[in-house]
Amino acid sequence: MFPSIDGELRIQYHSYKSLPSQHQNARFLSSEHQSSLRHDKFVQVWALHYVSLKAYEANKLRSFYESMPALQSFEFTDPWKDQLYLKVTISSDGIHILQTGPASYDVDIQLEALE
Repeated sequence: MFPSIDGELRIQYHSYKSLPSQHQNARFLSSEHQSSLRHDKFVQVWALHYVSLKAYEANKLRSFYESMPALQSFEFTDPWKDQLYLKVTISSDGIHILQTGPASYDVDIQLEALE
């Protein structure tokens, strides 16, 4: 399960979620191209941006990231819909932690769910 930060606080402003378009491109022997919408999968993306976290909160997110083998899935609750997603992974962008003050950190992490 993705860690919660500071009790119920899960994300802060400047976060977003999106539904990337899922297109399939085909190239024919005649060199013509065809693009169509894929129906075999649906991807949900969350770009989470935490600001002014304490060191222990940033370390909690870093430890979670470091404990996850590549492409291993985990559970994540969508903070907009309060819906639980069972197969979520951390995107290839990984996690970015920036110290913004003596005891203040900003953290960016992108999650993806395949439904």
